[in-house]
This record gives sequence, structure tokens and C-alpha cells, in this order.
Amino acid sequence: MLIKKHFSNTISNFVYYMFPDFVHQIREDMSWALYRGKVLSCSEKKDLEENIKNHFSCMISNIMEILSLRYMTDEKFISNVRIIGEENLHCALSAGKGAILLMAHFGNWEYIGYWLSRIAKVDIASFYLDQYSKTLDSFLNKGRINYGLKLIHREELKDAIKHLKNNGVLALISDQDGLSTGEYIYFFDRLVSAPKGVARFALKFKCPVIPVYIYRNMTDFSHNIVFGSDLSADHRKVTIPQEIQKHYSFFESIILSHPSEWLWAYKRWKSRRHVVRAAYNQKLPYYKNN
Repeated sequence: MLIKKHFSNTISNFVYYMFPDFVHQIREDMSWALYRGKVLSCSEKKDLEENIKNHFSCMISNIMEILSLRYMTDEKFISNVRIIGEENLHCALSAGKGAILLMAHFGNWEYIGYWLSRIAKVDIASFYLDQYSKTLDSFLNKGRINYGLKLIHREELKDAIKHLKNNGVLALISDQDGLSTGEYIYFFDRLVSAPKGVARFALKFKCPVIPVYIYRNMTDFSHNIVFGSDLSADHRKVTIPQEIQKHYSFFESIILSHPSEWLWAYKRWKSRRHVVRAAYNQKLPYYKNN
């Protein structure tokens, strides 16, 4: 662990100083999420830069762990991961309607699928999309299948529905852009398009939504996987926008608690044509407090 931590920190410092434009983009987004545009004090600036460096260190460690996951023994994996709130998932499944795992690109999210399918023996499936790189696509999906995760292409909705009706768990990562067909909500007070998948499944099939995330202990680089309480409310009284906004409030809470863990390299708030068009057509302010 100490060797991995030292190596990750070394590469993190290299990236931090050698790629200033990349660091600037992350600094702008992280500063907005954490401080909402306020003038930062010296201590806040120091904390921000430390979070950026820790972010690079976490991402580099994630890559190393994913590459070595297929060679890891169950005993070594278990010794490196602590599970919190597992009873929330089992309680949700006791209703017999399956469960949706609400996830973000946060921490080493591949570890969540590994623990559920290989260690906990949960019947879990996840949507996937074809990657730009066929080599990367093959590597990731082969590893996921080997440790027991079922893969469903995002266009095969019937398979996902069947899996839920068999009381299975469906993992959905929902923090990235929802394109022009998404729901327009506010994420850290900025207008974004959010995917509707989790909300639609939950409201249509009345299944529980369990938020789950993983974060790293920066002292020894071990992990904590946290299962939260069911986010699904009375399905008769909740609309899709309200449900999605609730999901994004969960994302905000974990990002504020562990800012280094989110995938800041993804430009979540960049100017997108469909968001600009929605703001104009629906008369939505780009910033919530405007």
C-alpha cells in the first residue's frame, strides 16, 4: 500500500505541474462546486490545491487497481475494503422487486461491482456502452464478466426489466450528461442535462433506489463502500424531475464530503448546445440563483 501511495503521489505531482491547462479546468470546476464562486482565503486556496493533487493520486491508484484486479485474491481484496450499510441493500431486496444502485463516477467504482458479484454473490447487472477504444472495451468487459458481473447493453431495456423482475440488482451510473433527451435540473446550482434512466425505472416498476459510493482512505489507500438508505419515495407523489434532483443532491453530498474522488476530468459543466437551447426555450436560468 505504501509503495502504491508513494508512486501515485509522485505521478500526481508530475501531472499537476506538467499539464497546467488540464489542472486549470479541474480547478475551475472544483472551485465552483466547493465554493460557488466566492473569493477564497489563503487556507481555502491551499485546501483546493491539495484536493486537486489528491484527485490525481486517486485516479492513478484507481487505474493501477483496475489493471491488477483480475490477479487479486479474494482475501487481499476483502482486507482492503470496508463495507458500510450493507443491510440497506438486503432490506431493499426483501421486497422482491429488485433494486437499482444509483452510482456516480466516484472513487474506484469498479470495486463496487467486484465486491457485489464476486464476494457478496449478489445477482447484479450493469448497463454498458461501447468505448471509443475496442481494446479498452474488451479489457474492461472481460474482467467484469470474469468476476460475475452481468453486462446489458444500454439499448437492451427488456433484459434490464427482466433482471429487475427476477429480484436482481441493476447498477446505473448517472452523473454524466443526459444529452438532449435528458431532464434539465441543477447540479451545484448550474443547469445540466441528467439521464432519466434511474428515475424512469424506479417510478415505472416501483423498485427501491439504493445510493452507493466508494471512497479511499488517504492514509493507507484502503477503501470504504457505503450503501445508503432507499431514495425512492411514494411513487404516486413524485415526478421524474423531482426524483432526479434528489439523486443529484446525493451526488452533491458525496462530492462535498470527498471532493478528490469524483471524475473531475469529465467536463460536466461545459457549454453544450442542448443545455443552451433548453435554457432559452424553457426560460431556465443557467445559474439557479439568477
